[in-house]
Amino acid sequence: MREIRRDPLSGRWVTLSTERVPAELLPPPSPRQPAAECPFCPGHEQATEPEIARIGRDGRWVARAFPNRRPALVIEEELHHRGAGPYDRITGTGAHEVIVECRDHDVPLWDQPATQLRDALELARCRLDDLRKDPRFRSIWWFRNHGAPAGASVDHPHAQILATPHVPSVLERMVRRSRRFQRERGRELLQDVLDYERESGRRLVWEGERIVAFCAWAPMSPFEVWFVPAAPSASFVGSDDRLVEELAVGMRFVLRQMARVLRGPAHNAWLYDAPQGVPAPGFRWHMRLAPKIVRGAGYEVASGDAVHWVFPEEAAAALRG
Repeated sequence: MREIRRDPLSGRWVTLSTERVPAELLPPPSPRQPAAECPFCPGHEQATEPEIARIGRDGRWVARAFPNRRPALVIEEELHHRGAGPYDRITGTGAHEVIVECRDHDVPLWDQPATQLRDALELARCRLDDLRKDPRFRSIWWFRNHGAPAGASVDHPHAQILATPHVPSVLERMVRRSRRFQRERGRELLQDVLDYERESGRRLVWEGERIVAFCAWAPMSPFEVWFVPAAPSASFVGSDDRLVEELAVGMRFVLRQMARVLRGPAHNAWLYDAPQGVPAPGFRWHMRLAPKIVRGAGYEVASGDAVHWVFPEEAAAALRG
């Protein structure tokens, strides 16, 4: 089987071919750093930057946030746009934070109660809300890297938040395509996607009252899953407690199924949230989660598209179990 599909939001193309099974898959992540040496473990709070926020229970923290020790961007930098001939540049102004998502070092989030992931997501929502109040920031990203193949340098479950003074091109394209779809058809693009996935059911993985999880029609990597809110909402910041809790339940289910089907692979998860100061009618926030089981090669690097062998209909059937 061979087919070329297009992501309806980003416009990127994906080539699916069952002939392209790689000779070697990336290995599943294994613990590398003992808890005694982990800066994110309880009792080692002085090893991190000063705490910004936390969620506590029974007199102790269950999730905590603090600045990244090696930040990509810093909040203290004054924002300036400069030109150099044909080139544009912006000062390294922004924010880069870490969210330690649980106290346990060696227990992955999918083996912990859904309430733990809910607390971690609620802390992330609060931090996103706070950072959106800074007029210098145009886009704010929540993302998680789990396992060394996915880019994690610390084994302890954690996520990061990066606020930038610009809107990355992929988010610009999503907003532009959503806006055009809304203008031309009078309805949201992701609502159309959601309606189609519910009706078809072939790629559906998990469904709650407020959140729907399904395998992406044109996945950039095998087993990519989207979590989309059932009701229109441009920003995750506006989510209420019930929606955050349901998102946690859905994510835990999908992660547990990936651990079963793919032996607990490294993975990346990331949030697409509406940018600041840019009209975004028709745009809806959503989260994507993708296991890291293959390496990209020359065509993927050069084109920004993807080539792999797993059709999402088969992936969804495996994840549903």
